[in-house]
Amino acid sequence: MVWSATLDQSRPDWVGLLDADEASRYRSFRSDADRHRFLLGATLARAAVCWAFGGNVDDVILDRTCDRCGGPHGRVRATGSNAGLSISHSGDRVLVAVNPLGPVGVDIERIDESRDLVGVARRVMRGPEYEAWHALAKDARPRALTMCWARKEAALKYTGDGLRVPMRDLEVTTPDRPAALLSWSGRPDMTAEVGLTDLDIDPAYAACLAHPRQCRPRVWPAQRLLAPLGLLPHVRSRPGDTTVDAHHVRTSASGRRGVGPTGRRE
Repeated sequence: MVWSATLDQSRPDWVGLLDADEASRYRSFRSDADRHRFLLGATLARAAVCWAFGGNVDDVILDRTCDRCGGPHGRVRATGSNAGLSISHSGDRVLVAVNPLGPVGVDIERIDESRDLVGVARRVMRGPEYEAWHALAKDARPRALTMCWARKEAALKYTGDGLRVPMRDLEVTTPDRPAALLSWSGRPDMTAEVGLTDLDIDPAYAACLAHPRQCRPRVWPAQRLLAPLGLLPHVRSRPGDTTVDAHHVRTSASGRRGVGPTGRRE
């Protein structure tokens, strides 16, 4: 299940749901937009866990412990649950994906035509990918590069490797073909395990969901994700009683911070 949200859905009263580490991180952001992204993501990740298992959002504890250094910036997990969670945000969009039964990865990227596209493409793409991309018309290259990035980062989030693994280790299909992982250097088993599904969120963005290949992901049509009544858990706040309403109403997501193709942290 994937949900999509926009920054204007963030509510200041959600700050009370954050734990001490999250609250400290929230306060450390310099811009309002970064604070809104983090708050919206943290809250809706909790809502996603409640959608999958029931319970109250204020009882959900999110663990972001890095498995390398122990810092609070690793892959997000819900304490006491085996559910897969993945969060991503870019621009004014936030996505969250949840798989109650195992791993999942989601990524969204805003398309930026002002970047050094060739430089980024050489860093992200393998030889055949780059040749196919470079053969495209110039006005098609920004979207194609961003789609390639989103597909690869979604797969890297699925495995939990994140950007510690070079994107050039992975090869994915070209943008004119359905998303698929074609190869992974040193890990041939991944092509049989990881499925990819492009998400049609907004013309200004590229997004992808990585999921177990044998599963059929519930990907909601873009018009339902983006319309005022999307398929998302609605968080109801009442004095002393913050719960998740499982009815499908609009709201969504959060994310691991990484370096997107635009060079920003997300």
